[in-house]
Amino acid sequence: MFKLFISITILIFSQASFATSSERIFMDAKKNSISNLKTRSLRQLKALEKRGFKPDQVSMQIARVYYDRGDLKNSIKYYNRVPKSSDLWLESIEEKAWAYLRAGDFSKSMEQTMTLLAPVFDQHVNSEVYYLSAVNRYFVCDYEGVFKTIAQFKERYRDRIRDLELLASTGQNPALGKLLHLAKTRKVDFESSAPFAMSLPFYHFRDVKLSILYKKLEQYKNDSVQSERIANRISTRLKKLAQIELNKIKKNIDKLLIVEAEIIQRVYEQNNKPTAPVKKLAKVDGTDYLSFPVTDSEIWVDELNSFEASTSSCPTALYKKEVNL
Repeated sequence: MFKLFISITILIFSQASFATSSERIFMDAKKNSISNLKTRSLRQLKALEKRGFKPDQVSMQIARVYYDRGDLKNSIKYYNRVPKSSDLWLESIEEKAWAYLRAGDFSKSMEQTMTLLAPVFDQHVNSEVYYLSAVNRYFVCDYEGVFKTIAQFKERYRDRIRDLELLASTGQNPALGKLLHLAKTRKVDFESSAPFAMSLPFYHFRDVKLSILYKKLEQYKNDSVQSERIANRISTRLKKLAQIELNKIKKNIDKLLIVEAEIIQRVYEQNNKPTAPVKKLAKVDGTDYLSFPVTDSEIWVDELNSFEASTSSCPTALYKKEVNL
């Protein structure tokens, strides 16, 4: 009996040690993936993949490394390995859409954005997805689709922006009370916070500081003094994250306006020839710009990287294609 107890103890200790070692390797691989050590990062991640360590997270990280290296085929392959049951699934769809766009497969990229913009996911889609959808439709000359995407963004983000602005300015909004109540009763994650996700910073439950505070709030839920202190710290952290989120939303609104202005200019030129002298649109964050009138040498900086819009190959009819979600 004693020997059996010793064996079980050793087994448990070995498993715990194995998990700790794998976690350490995974964190190191993530650091290497954003440095110049991507080859080393891939070796580490592939080793973890063989171990079966956190398959969704490892697949996601491998996909990102391949994306950064420009290996879009393998990047897409690993994005496809993230299961729908994972909290990372929606992110994998979004990043896969960018990979298809870089590969020039606008149809496949649009499939991903159509999935993301379905009403069932609108609580969890960040503002950049709307920009991505608009860019895809822009490249295939679906100008009507671009305007519909922008209208959809305005409709779905009106209340979100209002609630985030309130949170960023006061540290309070209608969703905060629900969140604090939730944290006292169960784990705060993707599923549990979904009903009021649109009023809070995206993926707040992954924030390291908030994750610790949510656990502490549950731990001290019966201590009114400690609970209040922790709740105040949660409010302060969410206030900061809300402002960061609003800055991202503003940047993507600026980009949507660039796409919209480009389309208006292009349609105008189609109906009014000869073309007007070249003018430049105001820069966005010093990087994104378009020149008017548009030529085949037009440059997009930022996410589009090496892409350029080919106006000569644009069909006159709107792009129409059945897309299976």
